[in-house]
Amino acid sequence: MLRQLDASLWVDEVSFKLFGIDFGNRMTCIQLADNSFWLHSPTKFDRTTHAKIKAKGKN
Repeated sequence: MLRQLDASLWVDEVSFKLFGIDFGNRMTCIQLADNSFWLHSPTKFDRTTHAKIKAKGKN
């Protein structure tokens, strides 16, 4: 789920299990001045996540 923290800042938090322990994983998504995005520590990047991010940029 892409959760908005500020005007141009979102996080995507997903489950990440290793040896039965859920550590969680987080991707930070920052919208830049030209409406492109900078992704930090990307989670598994699938079509759904791509569509959600793309919808926030240029149409």
